[in-house]
Amino acid sequence: MENLIDDVFALVGRHEYTRNDLHPPQEKSTRSYRHCNRSRRPSFAGAKLSCIVRKDGTRLDFVDGSWLLLRPSGTEPVVRVYAEAETQERAQGTCRPGRRTRP
Repeated sequence: MENLIDDVFALVGRHEYTRNDLHPPQEKSTRSYRHCNRSRRPSFAGAKLSCIVRKDGTRLDFVDGSWLLLRPSGTEPVVRVYAEAETQERAQGTCRPGRRTRP
């Protein structure tokens, strides 16, 4: 199995993923989500954005290929914060500001 993963990483590059579930008060969750949907900033937490996608939550795509997705659950009072990057450290570092700030 490890050889297969190594083959995939050799083909598409290394990707590490992290997810955090937040349980903010409903009022704060709604206010933060509205703010994310209106934001047009060119960077987030000091990293330059390549684009913002608002298809299923708010996804911030960074110029280095990493991304951060803020998405409220449709079935429970949870906001999920996902991140993917080349290293686990970068994924966690990308996710950290998403847990405490608004883009």
